[in-house]
Order: sequence, then C-alpha cells, then structure tokens
Amino acid sequence: MQDGSRVEQLTRIDLPVLVIHGSRDTLIDPSGGRHTAAVIPGARYFEIEGMGHDYPPPVWNEWVRVWSEFVLSSVPT
Repeated sequence: MQDGSRVEQLTRIDLPVLVIHGSRDTLIDPSGGRHTAAVIPGARYFEIEGMGHDYPPPVWNEWVRVWSEFVLSSVPT
C-alpha cells in the first residue's frame, strides 16, 4: 500500500501467470490475489483452502499439482 498501485504495470504482463493464494492469508487478503489475477491479461487464479501466507507441508502436494498443471498447459505445442 505504501508503494502505490502496480495495476498499470500488471496490465502489461505478456506471459503465462498463475496466482496461488491461501484462503486464510492474514498478511494479504485473498481479494488482493484475486485482483492481481484479474488485472493481468489471461492470468489464472487458484486459492488453496485453509492455507495462510506460507506453504506448509500439508499443502505441498496440491501446490505442486496446481503448478504442474499450469506449466503443462502453458507450454506451446
């Protein structure tokens, strides 16, 4: 918030983007992650239920699955 809005810069990103956010993030509200994904053209948003701001071991399998699917779907054929 002190750095100001980055929306203008985010709208110019021209590459595959995946925003992963935790539903229980108390540092950055999930609405911030949804907004980030909404302003980046073509970005995908995925929210991990019960996760906070970090990536604890119980969510690693889901995190890797989501990232792997994103990477595989982003590779040009």
